[in-house]
Amino acid sequence: MSGYERCLLYCVAIQTGLRVSELRSLRVSSFDLNNCTVSVETAYVKNRKETVLPLRKDTAAQLRSFLSGKMPSVKAFNMPGQNRVVHMFRADLADAGIDYVDDAGRYADFHSLRHTTGSLLAASGVHPKVAQSIMRHSDINLTMSRYTHVFRGQESEAVAKLPGLSLPSKDKQQAVATGTENGNYLARYLASPGGQKWTSPDSDGQSQSSEPSGRTDKKPASRPKKRDFRKVNVEKEETGEPGFEPGVTDPESVVLPLHYSPKTQVWAKKTG
Repeated sequence: MSGYERCLLYCVAIQTGLRVSELRSLRVSSFDLNNCTVSVETAYVKNRKETVLPLRKDTAAQLRSFLSGKMPSVKAFNMPGQNRVVHMFRADLADAGIDYVDDAGRYADFHSLRHTTGSLLAASGVHPKVAQSIMRHSDINLTMSRYTHVFRGQESEAVAKLPGLSLPSKDKQQAVATGTENGNYLARYLASPGGQKWTSPDSDGQSQSSEPSGRTDKKPASRPKKRDFRKVNVEKEETGEPGFEPGVTDPESVVLPLHYSPKTQVWAKKTG
C-alpha cells in the first residue's frame, strides 16, 4: 500500500470504528459517496447485522478521487495479509514517533484505532447512545468503560467549567458585615472562615454582628446540622446511570495520539 492509501485507510478506520476484517472486506461498491456512507456486508460483521456508517464529507471527497476508475467489485484498499498488517502498522507508528510497546507493556496495535474512535466521540461531546450506535456495541458499558478514555487536559477543562465559589472581595465582605447589603445567611456562612459569621468593629471598637438591622431577638441563629457521612448505608449509595460511571476501569488503557490496548487474543474476543 502506498503512503497515501494507508493514510486514507487509517482515516476511515478512525472515523467509522471499523475492524480490520471489516475494512479488508470493503469493495468500491461499499461506498455511497453521494450520501457519504459506507456499508459492510453482514457476513463480515461481528454481530451479523447490516452495517451502514456515515462518513465525513471531506473523507468522501478523498475517497471519490481515490476510487475513481475502479470497478465496483474491486477491493477498496489493497490491504496485506493479517500478519503483514502488523508490520505495516508498526512501521507507520515508528515514523509517527509512537512506541509500539510503552514502558507499562501496553501495545499500540491496529485495533487501538477503534479505541481512538470512541475516545474522540466522547471528547467531541457526542451523546453516549450515539457513540454506542457508531461503535455498534450491544452494551453501553463496553462503549464507555473499555473504548472511551480521557485525553490529557480534559479534566482541567471540565473543572474550569464549574461555577466559581471564591470568597467575596473585601468591599463585598465589608458591605455584608455592616448590614448595608442583604446577604444570604447561607452564602455568608459558606464564605466565612470556619463557618463563622462575618463581624466588624463598631464605632466604639466593639465587635458587631453582621445580622441585618431589625432583628430584635438575641438568640443565635441555628446552624444547619452537620450530616455524618460515616452513617450512610453503603448499599444505598447512588451509583449513577450505567455506562456513565463504570465501576470497572481499564488499568491497561491509555490515550495517546493512538490509543494503546493490550495485544492478546482474549482481549480481542471479549471486546470486539
